[in-house]
Amino acid sequence: MIEYLTEIPLPGRAFTPSAAHSQTGTAKSTTFGFIAGAENRLVAGTVSRLMQSATSAICPRLIALFGRNGTGKTHLAYGLVRYWNEQHGSDTALYITASDFYRQLLDAVKRHSPSDFRKYIRKYELLAIDDLQQLPADEYVSRELRYTLDAYEENGGRIVVASRRPANALSNIPPDVCNRLAAGLLLQLALPSGSARVRIIRRVAESLGHTMSDETASKLAGSTRSTANDLFSAVFEHCASESNDSPQVPRERCPELREIITVVARYCGVPQKELKSPSRRQSIVAARAIAIYLARELSGASYQQIGHALGGRDHTTIIHNYRKIERDRTGDPLLQESIEELSRVLLLR
Repeated sequence: MIEYLTEIPLPGRAFTPSAAHSQTGTAKSTTFGFIAGAENRLVAGTVSRLMQSATSAICPRLIALFGRNGTGKTHLAYGLVRYWNEQHGSDTALYITASDFYRQLLDAVKRHSPSDFRKYIRKYELLAIDDLQQLPADEYVSRELRYTLDAYEENGGRIVVASRRPANALSNIPPDVCNRLAAGLLLQLALPSGSARVRIIRRVAESLGHTMSDETASKLAGSTRSTANDLFSAVFEHCASESNDSPQVPRERCPELREIITVVARYCGVPQKELKSPSRRQSIVAARAIAIYLARELSGASYQQIGHALGGRDHTTIIHNYRKIERDRTGDPLLQESIEELSRVLLLR
């Protein structure tokens, strides 16, 4: 019996050698699509049908993806939008997180121009809203989401939403919106298993220019935890250990310090200049600490470089803030969610 295994040709994960080991300074990125085994067969079939025809009546107008972290919800939602823009026009699809949906709506209300937000958010053929569980439980925001769903239904557009729990069972979403989401197709994403894990490992190795035997790939698949990121890390470490030169551990896109500061400031709703100021206001201190943590984790910058970028702060202060976030995130689910969402935004930009 042949085991089901397919690879959806979406724009995939991009990897580059670390800046410290890049000889040219412009490391080449490589990508591959979404790999699905039997555990995600229904998801793969639905997404493939959606990709094949923008007007297909077979594929539902609303698809609600759900599953635990590491199952590939963001990978699919963001990849679908990139694919749609490549195939149907550069401004025909939009990927947005639920938090950004809320922030952009709030900004529009403050500018007394909510109609501009509505025109912007409803003009696409395909809209993907990620991390729906993070949408604030606010009546005005929920009503705007309901109107957005209705507008896409009336105009024949497509919507993809993604969340950790089934979209029609989220506590932050009111019943009327849940009913609309339930009218679409709810698809659960499972962690990769069996041959899918082996294929992911082989494809990552190939993307990085390494040849890996079936035996080695199977061994890594069997000894690694089950999320895709765990598999990526296992391949990175294996390739580094096999190198005869200094280890060139690859990693995903490396955002710059100024980019991290900009994204964190926008996410936390504080001015960038305040992150670099002496302000000790609680909201500023919290946002600054998150920026420090992400700068250290994602950019590879030194403590001294991060301190310089944040107003000339001493490296010991930077170390203190980094360790505080590293410690607090394990016991604070909201902080952990914020770190994960910001990381995805920065790595997928």
